Amino acid sequence: MRIRVLLAAALVAGCVGAAFGQQELVRNGGFELPNMGEWQLTGGAAITNGPTAQSGVRYLTMGTSNNAYQVAIQTVTFPTNLIAATFSFDYEIVSQDNFTSDNTLSVLVLDTNQTKLANLGSASNTNRTIPPAYFFVATNLATYTSPTNVSPYAGLTVQLYFQVSTDPTFGALTTFNLDNVSMSVATTADIPANDNFANSIAIQTNITVTATNTFASKEPGEPNIAGNAGGHSLWWNWTAPTNGTATISTSGSTFTNLLGVFIGTSVSNLISVASRNGNNQDGTAQVSFKVAGGTQYQIAVDGVNGQTGTIDLNIKFVPDTTRPAVSIITPASGAKLTNSTVTVTGKATDNIAVAFVQYRLENASGTNDYQNADGTNSWSASVSGLVPGMNTIRVRAIDTSGNVSATATRTVNFIVVSLLTITPNGGGTVSPSLSGKLLAVGAVFTVTAKPSPGNIFAGWSGDLTTNSAKLVFTMQTNMHLEADFIPNPFPPVAGLYHGLFYDTNGVAHQSSGFVNLTVTPLGSYSGKILLAGSTYPVSGQFSAFGALTKSVATHSGPLALQLQLDLNGNSLTGQLSQGAWTAQLNAFRAMSNPPTGNYTLVLPGGDGDPEQPGGDGFGTLTVDGMGTLGFKGMLGDGTIVAEKTIVTPGGQWPFYFVYPTGNGSVLGWLTFTNLANGDISGDVSWTKLPLASKFYPGGFTNQNTAQGSEFQFPSGTPVPQPILTLPGGQGVVWLANGNLSSSFTNQITLNAGNKVVNQPGTTNALSLTITTSGLIKGSVVDPSTGKPVMINGVVLEKQNYATGFFPGSNQTGRFHLGPAE
Repeated sequence: MRIRVLLAAALVAGCVGAAFGQQELVRNGGFELPNMGEWQLTGGAAITNGPTAQSGVRYLTMGTSNNAYQVAIQTVTFPTNLIAATFSFDYEIVSQDNFTSDNTLSVLVLDTNQTKLANLGSASNTNRTIPPAYFFVATNLATYTSPTNVSPYAGLTVQLYFQVSTDPTFGALTTFNLDNVSMSVATTADIPANDNFANSIAIQTNITVTATNTFASKEPGEPNIAGNAGGHSLWWNWTAPTNGTATISTSGSTFTNLLGVFIGTSVSNLISVASRNGNNQDGTAQVSFKVAGGTQYQIAVDGVNGQTGTIDLNIKFVPDTTRPAVSIITPASGAKLTNSTVTVTGKATDNIAVAFVQYRLENASGTNDYQNADGTNSWSASVSGLVPGMNTIRVRAIDTSGNVSATATRTVNFIVVSLLTITPNGGGTVSPSLSGKLLAVGAVFTVTAKPSPGNIFAGWSGDLTTNSAKLVFTMQTNMHLEADFIPNPFPPVAGLYHGLFYDTNGVAHQSSGFVNLTVTPLGSYSGKILLAGSTYPVSGQFSAFGALTKSVATHSGPLALQLQLDLNGNSLTGQLSQGAWTAQLNAFRAMSNPPTGNYTLVLPGGDGDPEQPGGDGFGTLTVDGMGTLGFKGMLGDGTIVAEKTIVTPGGQWPFYFVYPTGNGSVLGWLTFTNLANGDISGDVSWTKLPLASKFYPGGFTNQNTAQGSEFQFPSGTPVPQPILTLPGGQGVVWLANGNLSSSFTNQITLNAGNKVVNQPGTTNALSLTITTSGLIKGSVVDPSTGKPVMINGVVLEKQNYATGFFPGSNQTGRFHLGPAE
């Protein structure tokens, strides 16, 4: 009985065993098929249907009778290359006999001669459970230890032997049920192909591979993983496509893993890259590490303390896109260097590795190509070819993935010193005193020429040429400058200059005008240019030789101005140009002995053309002892006109008037002649551009000759003499044009008091008055309409007549007073 208890304990203990199989030798081990001879059943052992089956609906039942001896046998043959075998089954004890253990189930493995090869143990009725339950028994008949350790069972034919014996009296109270009988075996063919390092399997990126390490081993010299010996390792290899980060995981595996990544070509020279013990995570292991493109990595997966099971291995890869960083340490920014070659040093970093650092030089001579520096993380470069002045050194780093860093720059100043010579010519000095000093070539300096009293600065010569007294220059090698001073020529020609400019090929309003300049004793000038109805201020400095060139901004674009001051006279000449036109300019100072006095002037209108003024313009003027001329009057279209200017040394008057609306002008040089039949004469150009107005909205152009006379109103006692010489004191007044239906004439008498009186028989109420300035004003009734006509004009004393205009509805007409013809 004691032996039976021990055997039963051994069989019950087998329930905690586990087995892995690759091939099943037992046929119909679940008893679900009819017995076709695979099972030898004796003594009442039988395959039965019913719910008592552990799985399915059929099972093997033994016992259930008194004094029974029953056997169930199946013969199997082990493969010749057997490396592992696991014998397993489920059993259940149903018994009402709990007094003695004399109802037993024994399990044996016999050879074909009935010799016992293995005793798996026994169980009796006293091992029953209430309620009844199946126990699982698994025994390793051949345990795998290494690929070369073939089991002693290899090639044997054996009997799987189940034996039941029962008590003679109470045996019928005990039943033994069996189900799921299995003999699972493995052969050398079940050893994984990648068991050894030399046979590692190449895997691709971003995929998952599945394997089992049950029949894997650990070869001699194989390193431990994460400090654990393991015992059943499998090997793979993976080659990084480029630089980046690889993440390898055993997530999904069925046991606690060891994961190791190495580089090396044999199991004896492996270098660990990364490793992880699954006990530190959730049973599975994961590592992430930087990889270099083209490098092969060896991957090993094992079980903690020799565990085995199914492995899920996956690899994910992210290419490296992180840019490296580069910095410059020396030289310092803005460093002043005296050598054309400089050593540059710096640092470079990257998340994987810096492949190389490049530099280039940028300066006034251009930009060269990038060149490789020495070193990577700490680098240096000898940069040559610096030119005087600022030089920029630009650096970049490239990592092993081909990523390029942002550039770093360092600007330095290469200084070459040379002697500067400054020679003053004439009366003047130069400040500050830099002559004879060594200055940095390429540096910028400022000097100013200062003339002595009575002198002016004429310009710089030597290595630089300019007329500006303040000279900003860039130092050159062996530079020589000369500051030229001459006696001041401007005091004799200082003063106010007035003049006209126009295109000599044809006077046009848009390209003609008036100039007014004041020249100082130091040669500076200021004033204005009147052009096409607009005024433009100008100022500046004549050169030491009286020349100037200037661009003046106008409404229609830049106006080029070129002038030359006559340093030996009183004139200013030159030209103005803009676009397609060029106008000649002449201006003068005031006359020293001007024709002082009071004058009257007539600006003739057209001769019968209805598109031009039919009346004459007129005005009065005064010339004072300074040569200043003041003029007031009216044009023949009724426009009020005024000018203040000078009389030039040649006795000329630069006459210029522009319409207030800017749409027309009158100009011409008028000469004081002091002749018997007149004192002023000259051609004038009168232009009016189209513009909505009462008189002549279509515009016109008029070329005519102006006439003038000195005017002295007669005085004396007891009665002034008549201002005009009329035979017998009798003359005529006639009016023409100006929308009259016809011209008409009045016979008049000019009495000694200079009163104009109608001769008897005239009924058109003529009334005229001559003022002391020479103006004549009055009115007359139009005989055809009976309406009054207003008359304005002026007396030309030396010419012995008066003329002017009167307004019509949209035209003006001419008024004339003089001797009867």
